[in-house]
Amino acid sequence: QYRPLVVHNPDGAPGVPAGQPNDGSVRGSILRNVFTLNPGVSMVFFERLRLAASLPIVLFQDKGTGSTTVRAANGSNVTFAGPQDEQAIGDLRLGLDFRLFGDYDGPFRLAVGSQFWLPTGKQVNYTGDEEFRFSPRIMVAGDVSAFVYAARVSFNYRPERSYGSDAAPTFGSEIGFAASAGVKAGKRFVIGPEVWGSTAVIGDLRGKMATPVEGALGAHYTIPGDIRLGAGIGTGLNGGYGSPQVRALFN
Repeated sequence: QYRPLVVHNPDGAPGVPAGQPNDGSVRGSILRNVFTLNPGVSMVFFERLRLAASLPIVLFQDKGTGSTTVRAANGSNVTFAGPQDEQAIGDLRLGLDFRLFGDYDGPFRLAVGSQFWLPTGKQVNYTGDEEFRFSPRIMVAGDVSAFVYAARVSFNYRPERSYGSDAAPTFGSEIGFAASAGVKAGKRFVIGPEVWGSTAVIGDLRGKMATPVEGALGAHYTIPGDIRLGAGIGTGLNGGYGSPQVRALFN
């Protein structure tokens, strides 16, 4: 990922101090380059119940502009420091999903489930909240001829806390969302766009700054033996906290 955690200047906001840009441009990069490995495993039981686990491992990350200071909505100055370590681990994620309706390759499938994060990451490295989190979710997906689609809505519970200096705004639980679509070329190749994001429902921030949204174009190919290779590249679609400049994905 290139500049995955940046701070944007206000975009047309009233009351911006003289001399500070008000055009939504990038003010500073808290993280500049991050290379993350995500090993994981999943198992399916009775063709309906899926259990999964994964652990983000940051193999390398570096600071962008180092500490970045911005003016918060309450008028105080907030400083965001760069990560403490170049290598780190994130929060261990566990998942449980159950398909309620639809066949594996049918036109409509409905599933419910939840993800759970154990506090194995560190806040100083931007790899965890150091608190237990969970996210119940509802998912739909389907295959209609050469067209495939999927969507998800979730509630992401996280204890309310602030990042950066003491005057930083607090972040808490969020509503998450995602949608993707694709076109199949034959039986093995799929290409299409994906959009995902979240919006805070607890904490000091509301609106655009608390609603980071990302978009990506991806593709995957299944080679004989049921081995799937995929890649995608995307960017943040607005200036919300946590919206990156460039995110590249390979699996």
